[in-house]
Amino acid sequence: MEPRRYAYIDALRGYAILLVIAVHASQLVDDARLQFFASQGARGVQLFFVASAITLCMSWKARHDGAGPFYLRRFFRIAPMFYLALGFFLWLRGLSPNGSAPYGLGLHQILMTVTFTHGFLPDAIDSIVPGSWSIADEMVFYAIFPLVIAAVSRARFARVAIACAILLAIGCAIEILAVRAVHGIADPVRHGLAAKFVFLWFVNQAPCFLFGCLVFKWSEEGGHLRRGPAAALVIGSLCAMALIAIVRNQTGWTILLPMLYGALFAALALGLTCWQPAALVNPVIGWIGKVSYSGYLIHLTLIAAVPLPHESFSEAFVVLLAATLALSAITYRCIEQPFNSAGRRLARRWTSRAAAPAVKAEAA
Repeated sequence: MEPRRYAYIDALRGYAILLVIAVHASQLVDDARLQFFASQGARGVQLFFVASAITLCMSWKARHDGAGPFYLRRFFRIAPMFYLALGFFLWLRGLSPNGSAPYGLGLHQILMTVTFTHGFLPDAIDSIVPGSWSIADEMVFYAIFPLVIAAVSRARFARVAIACAILLAIGCAIEILAVRAVHGIADPVRHGLAAKFVFLWFVNQAPCFLFGCLVFKWSEEGGHLRRGPAAALVIGSLCAMALIAIVRNQTGWTILLPMLYGALFAALALGLTCWQPAALVNPVIGWIGKVSYSGYLIHLTLIAAVPLPHESFSEAFVVLLAATLALSAITYRCIEQPFNSAGRRLARRWTSRAAAPAVKAEAA
């Protein structure tokens, strides 16, 4: 059984890619004040994580065909576009040093990126394809997802929430120890790499996935909100995010931003399950969400390879967004959709082969 598409999930993805494009467009403009406010567009990645967790849980429930088919579909969903980006950036930059690989690229960075394990080393997590740290974290979640969904499916919401709270506490403790270890690194280059790593690695981003699982579990058990409370939850979440973006202390609690935004994005998603105003959930933002994965990789490619006009933020944003969406429409149609279909076909064959012995045994 193929899972249903939910308009609000596509909308969340659409907003996520708009936020990410906004922050990168702001970096093209020499305006420190603008960059301060636009910098929180980077939290669009955490919105992707929350939406991803909800979607994966829904898909697993709808198909229920096991870990093997799940991994096949995920590989065919992520790998084709990512490998194109990987080849492009290796061609464009070669093995020369960059901000995430200050000593240059070596065989271990290439192999780890090809195998989606680049999220485990500071000089590999973002070393070849800019922004690929998010794909590394996503792949870690994919790897453990069958275990996560097994636990989520067997327990009631209250127990799942308690388990998530315990995991959040453990993650915070690990993060505190990691930050302290980073403070002890004297070499400035290694210190910079390690500081970036402990913000980007899966441990610090995992709360977003957990919050997404909680939204799914609440909905699965029939939890719902009336229109008024749902609207209040959506509006309150948006206001809280705007407030954090304005008053945050850049040096004080930056490390907590993934958890804070993850919780707010989960609240936003929960509200949208019951209240979907056309201003927030509509075909336009939904279509942008559908092509958002291509858009994520393509807009980074454009920034690296094309001299974009950037006299003002509005100019940079509009040009980057328009070019990204135009190219993403092509890659979504010509690359993503065919490979997604191929992954689904292979997954169905896997399921059919696995079911064949049981059918023969019953017939006997």
